[in-house]
Amino acid sequence: MAEPSLAELEARRRVLFERLAQVGDFRRGSVSENYRRCGKPNCACAASGHPGHGPRYVWTRTTVGRKTRGRQLDRAEVDKVRGELAQYQQFAKITDDIIEVNEAICEARPVGAATAPAPPPDTDGEKGGSARRSRRSSPPR
Repeated sequence: MAEPSLAELEARRRVLFERLAQVGDFRRGSVSENYRRCGKPNCACAASGHPGHGPRYVWTRTTVGRKTRGRQLDRAEVDKVRGELAQYQQFAKITDDIIEVNEAICEARPVGAATAPAPPPDTDGEKGGSARRSRRSSPPR
């Protein structure tokens, strides 16, 4: 089978970007269903074989710095969060596909050819320049 042409790869990338725009709301993580024992000796949950109080639903995800964060969910939001987690899987698959296609585009593009689209034109006609910095006066002596 022949390698796809540069034009075919770029068309595939455009389709993937269109699919990415359609993903909608998503979030990373997982939902767990937990049961717990309250610790009161006279409670039914203290009996052998009792599953404990629950279910309690917790959405957990890893944040920047590899810290784990969790939030207890109301029963009413469990299906919503699970749907958003499924949307994240779709987002991750599409972005993996975009990366794969972009790598193929980079390999297929001839040396010296334009590699990135031109930036959008400046609409207000002014240069960006640096932000003006205020000078702090010397502390009183």
